[in-house]
Formats: sequence, structure tokens, C-alpha cells
Amino acid sequence: MRLHLFIIVLLGCVLFFQGCSKDSTIHQEDGEQVEQVLLTYEFIVPYIESTIVSTSGVFVIDDTGSILGGQEYDHTAEQTISVTFMGDPDARYHVNKYDRIEDYDEYHFGTYLDISPGQYYLGEHSEFAESHNVVLNIENAAVGNDPIPNDIVYTNFHGGYSVQNGLIVNGIVSNEEAFYISFKKANEEYPRYHFIESVTSDIEENIDYNELPFAYDVMNITIPENNHADFRFVGTIGTNTSMIRREYFTEGASSYSWGLSGSVFDRMRTDVSYRNGSRGYTYVYNGSTLNHDITIPDFDFNIDEYSVTNTKISTSGNYSGYLSHYYNLNYETTIDFDYWIVGKASEIIEIDVSPYLANFIEPLPFSINDMVLNIVTLYKDSDIQSNQSLPEDLINGPEYENESLVETTSWYRAYE
Repeated sequence: MRLHLFIIVLLGCVLFFQGCSKDSTIHQEDGEQVEQVLLTYEFIVPYIESTIVSTSGVFVIDDTGSILGGQEYDHTAEQTISVTFMGDPDARYHVNKYDRIEDYDEYHFGTYLDISPGQYYLGEHSEFAESHNVVLNIENAAVGNDPIPNDIVYTNFHGGYSVQNGLIVNGIVSNEEAFYISFKKANEEYPRYHFIESVTSDIEENIDYNELPFAYDVMNITIPENNHADFRFVGTIGTNTSMIRREYFTEGASSYSWGLSGSVFDRMRTDVSYRNGSRGYTYVYNGSTLNHDITIPDFDFNIDEYSVTNTKISTSGNYSGYLSHYYNLNYETTIDFDYWIVGKASEIIEIDVSPYLANFIEPLPFSINDMVLNIVTLYKDSDIQSNQSLPEDLINGPEYENESLVETTSWYRAYE
């Protein structure tokens, strides 16, 4: 999935800092005069409240891996990192971005190729919200000797349910979050649901199951034959995004359906992945459509060379860009290091990671040759934001505000 994780790209009034200052210089390159202009990259780092100790970094580099500017940072305060240099506006410049999770000695490192000067938001502001207890005592949930409903789904809820003396739902909801829960009895065609628009204090309610409204809107999904499928539905209420249901089918499933109250949600996201051997596919739709007849994407690829310093991939079909992922196989070091490169679409993709890691701010505790190709993914995105390329879009993270469809085709080392 698009990686995943698209975050909202907020443009300031200095729209995209096209970097073209009137200041310029002329220098010689291969006997030709090349005009250089002032190029500016601006990275907005949000405040993120966390109990995990981590250090991040963002750097602009050229094709040789030379660092043109950037710095390490943490998320203890919102800040702006500016990188300005004299450069060729027609040259290729890239962004190295990494996070080191010090508590677990992990590095998560990405190189984003061909990034234009501009403004980028490296995540969203996040704080621990005040939370409230929600307790629901559901009466008449069983039918005679039939079990309590097992089709139970809910949003923004850290907790669970028990069946002692009836159905009791007990958990925690963040302040001002909406809360939705649905149940389905075996003898009823549709589930019933309970909706609280905003949780602003502790809540304990006694509810008669038979008085709950039905969730008449049914989502139906069909997918190609597979040996593993994962279905997820996400409903958005205002600015709150909540996972409603997630199901795993380890032996494959060709279809799935469930009921919900579509009138509750402003927007909905359908996220489906399925695999056949080493091949995997995802379908992520954001919008109002409930029914989805999913087919295998119309683009594909073949990996001709697997070396970390010589990955060669031949592609076919129309797609937006690619992600090539590597990880460290040197078990003598305790560092968990995973690395990915995101690039634009091309008929032939050729990758050598050496220049991108050559000037990493800390020496790698292992050889680049200890890394292996783990995953290759091609993306097709119907709604890349602000005319950006896929690498530029993925720097900012996931964004689900507009109606969009993202499809991927992947190869996984783990499933060879």
C-alpha cells in the first residue's frame, strides 16, 4: 500500500519556492557554459509527542551522493529546515530522509529521486489526546442459545468486549473523537450499530440491542484468485480517520462483504491486498463507492538483476513510479537497517545504492553488499497531489482527502 504508507500538502504563500532567484552564476561543464540559480528546499518538521526516543535526518544530495545541505532533527518542536544552494535547475537532485529508532537500534532510510525545489511536510502534528472510558452494556444481544454476535467492529477504540452476563463493551476513546460500533446476529441479515458523534467525557450506557438501528449499506468486494487476502475498511468522520474492520484470510478469499451505515461517514477508504506466491497486489480506494470489483493491475515488471549495486528491472504498462526496498542481512551487527529508493516511472529501472549511502551522516556498521533486495513495488496513483511526481508525493506521506485510487504490483523476497 501506498506506503503508505499521502499526508496533506500545505502550500504556503511562497508556493513551492521554485528556487529561481534572480541571482545566478555561470560555470563551465564539459566545455559548455551552464547557468546556476539559487535553489531552495524547505522541509517542515512537525511536533510529535512520543515515548520512543528517535532521531531523524533530511538531506539534499546530488547524483554522486554529495550532501548539498540538510541536518538531523527530532520532533520535540515544530521547525523548518531550509537547504539553499547554487545549482543547475535542469540537474537531478535527491532527498535522503531517515529515522533512527534509538530504543530499538533501528534505521528506516529512504532516498527520493528527482525532487524539485519546493516545500515539503515531513509528517503531521501529533499529541497524546485526553481520553475517556466508554462502557456499553448491551442487553438482548443473544438469541436463545445462539452465541453473542461475533461480527463486532468499532472505531478509535482501545479495549475489547466480554460476554459475561450479556455483552459488555469496555475501552478508551480519545477526546472529541467520534465512536461507531456495529454488531450482527446470526439470524439477522444486517448488522445493527451505535454511533456517538463526539466523546467528550466518560460514558456508560445501557443499550437494548433490539432498539439499535440497522446498518443497511452493504459493501461488496470481489478480488482475483489468491492464496492470501487482507480486507480493510476505513471510515472518516470529519477530520477523524478510524479503522472499522480488518480481516485476514490466510488461505485466500475471492469476495467479502459487510454492512455499515454509510450516512455516518463523510468519506470511506477501502484497502485490499492479496498475494499469489512472491507476487502481491494492493487496491486502495478513497471515496464514496461501496462496491468494488477488483482486478489485477494492468502494469507489471520483471527483475533482471538482483544485486544491491546493480538492480535492473524491466517494466510494462502505465504506472506512476516505483519503490525498491532493501534490508541488511549481516546478523553480526545489532542494527536493524532497512532502506528504500523511490523513483519515477521508467521502462527500464537501474539502481546502484552506493552513491546514495556513500555520505551517510554515520558510517554504516556493515558493508553495502550485506544488503539484499527485499521488495519491489510499482505504483499507479490516480491522484498524485499538486502535479508532483510519486517520489515527491511520498516524502509527505499518505493523504486521503481527495477521491483517489492507488494500485500496486509487488514482488516479495519472503514469498519466493
